[in-house]
Amino acid sequence: MSLETATSVPTPKRVRVEHHLHGDVRIDDYGWMRDVDSDPDVRAHIDLENEYSAALLAPVAATREALYDELVSRIEDAGESVHMRRDNWVYYTRTVAGEQYRVYCRREVLAGPRYVIGDELALGDEQVVVDENALAAGKDYFALGLFEVSPDHKYVAYATDTAGAEEYQLQIREIATGEVLETLIPGTSYSAAWYADSRALLYTELNDTHRPWRVRRYSLDANPPQAPDGSDSEIVWEEPDERYFLHAHTSRSRTTVFISAGSKITSETRFAPANDPTAAFAPTLGRTLGHEYDVEVHGDDFIVRTNHEAPEFRLATTPIAAPGLDSLTDIVPARAGVKIDEMSVFRSHVAVFERANGLVEVRIVPVTDKVVAATDTQFTVEFDEPAYLVYAASSGEFGSPHARFVYTSMVTPSTVIDFDVSSRTRIARWSQPVPGYDATNYTTARTWATANDGVKVPITLLYKTGLERDGSNFLHLYGYGSYGISMDATFAHSRISLVDRGFVYAIAHVRGGGELGEQWHDGGKLMTKRNTFTDFIAAAEHVIAENYTTPERMSTQGGSAGGLLMGAVANLRPDLFACVVADVPFVDVMNTMLDATLPLTVLEYEEWGNPNDPEPYAYMRSYSPYDNVTSQAYPAVLATAGLNDPRVSYWEPAKWVALLRDNTTSTKPIALHTNTNAGHGGASGRFAAMKDVALRYAWILMTLGAVDND
Repeated sequence: MSLETATSVPTPKRVRVEHHLHGDVRIDDYGWMRDVDSDPDVRAHIDLENEYSAALLAPVAATREALYDELVSRIEDAGESVHMRRDNWVYYTRTVAGEQYRVYCRREVLAGPRYVIGDELALGDEQVVVDENALAAGKDYFALGLFEVSPDHKYVAYATDTAGAEEYQLQIREIATGEVLETLIPGTSYSAAWYADSRALLYTELNDTHRPWRVRRYSLDANPPQAPDGSDSEIVWEEPDERYFLHAHTSRSRTTVFISAGSKITSETRFAPANDPTAAFAPTLGRTLGHEYDVEVHGDDFIVRTNHEAPEFRLATTPIAAPGLDSLTDIVPARAGVKIDEMSVFRSHVAVFERANGLVEVRIVPVTDKVVAATDTQFTVEFDEPAYLVYAASSGEFGSPHARFVYTSMVTPSTVIDFDVSSRTRIARWSQPVPGYDATNYTTARTWATANDGVKVPITLLYKTGLERDGSNFLHLYGYGSYGISMDATFAHSRISLVDRGFVYAIAHVRGGGELGEQWHDGGKLMTKRNTFTDFIAAAEHVIAENYTTPERMSTQGGSAGGLLMGAVANLRPDLFACVVADVPFVDVMNTMLDATLPLTVLEYEEWGNPNDPEPYAYMRSYSPYDNVTSQAYPAVLATAGLNDPRVSYWEPAKWVALLRDNTTSTKPIALHTNTNAGHGGASGRFAAMKDVALRYAWILMTLGAVDND
């Protein structure tokens, strides 16, 4: 089929603008695309791009529909999540046949042992706490930002976003009656924390740059009553430094409320007793540049995960009465090559999630009244697959004898496990249902590429059992590599639609991510960022050398900062891939990072560098995808955007696509698809999200020539 004649290619106007800084001149012909609110040409161009991408995909409409049907068939139409016990209630979510969103529910425990979840309990009738489907009715987009039940189980605080802009409206509902209180607080973020009396609530407020910069305290007992929009609620913490985001939460023991401030490299946590809404917040370990830490409560001590004198973190205690760095006592000391990712603190144990050699283990630290007394009894929970992920799961009971975690791999759907610390046995509480899926038909493996500086880069593979490495396979290579975020080997039922069509699905765990700890992140940020791109290229070359595929049969994908990776490797090695999918890609690095009025810019100086300084400017300029597009034969490119995206503005991929078309010497299609009713995460709703996946997969199959009949 001819992709070039599907429809006329959009040809946006060029308005030349020169940007001068540090003796350098950057030409930007498409800067006008930023003004969607004031320039009607911008929306007209976005609509034209959507028409063009739709026309390109029209010849594979049947394939796209078949993909969607497959994807939806692997979603359980009506089902129930794992149960979480809190006091005399069991909470869970369920889905309703044909509905897009979840229903949050609970049932009262009528009889049965404490800290037990399962058939041993006698439960009352179901009560609906929040029905997302009712809240989403008539909306093109819907997301629930937080869900916090009050300690007395009488109220629920929840926050909704109906645009995709990640700006939430906070409401409080009386659960038993379903009555929504007059409270409707706009401009809030993801976090909130109830005080023990269930009459006061901490929440975070956004500023004009979309930063959670204030924590306010809303009182249900204020006299006179507080304004329903929270405008007169008490300001507890206002953070002037643009690098820091605020977050409010409650300790698992529910004895303490915390407020944390975090930048990319520094944190600060303050605390107050949960039983006194009037108490001032006191420091735990203060704020020191470069010091990151998390705090939990156990008896008279704080348990702290800290990188103080431990680049890969350690676990220590400090007394609540006089916390400080000088009084830290190790529970789990720092060890070379082992990063402590997270911790879950319970009355009888601490579950520590440690990362080594690209995999996670669970270390169990039994504790008594004094945490440090039991360190010699520590042990690890091990797993057998060559690549997997295990992480802490939500568990509401501080006194639970179980450590709850989620286990998953590229062939194993997510499974919630309660690990009995005393008997060292595992109880599978819930597994992700995937209709029609048989894990024995698929194989996962790990291989290692060699980067150009000799560093070994892990790659995780998923393929049909019995695959032959003869170079004839299609291969889809995914990457991210930023912020220390690990792109781990987890299960996604959507990938089966590619694998069943003869694809190998591969994840390149490149530097800049966190798969091999903090040193892995440090090796792909700031002035070492180019390692992310060369690692990915090395991974692509490795799977070719290992005879999994060829460049003509390889597609690649990344989103957000992973979209930056896609743009960079397309500039560096356009010959290595036949198809690139860049989801909400951060590709206009210079214009974004030089505009401090945009959300996230100042915060992200610690990840990318501050281009107002000459040396970071020159380095960032050397890899910024938009600033390094040249005349060469680019692969097929599909870029996606969300018109309401607060993280990566829609105009970044729009400008990039236009510039790619101006410069490519190939006839391969370059397209932009913008969701005009969504933000950074794309379409909301479990079925609508599958339409997004089907669109991308249809593009991949079409541009690789992998479509059977259409």
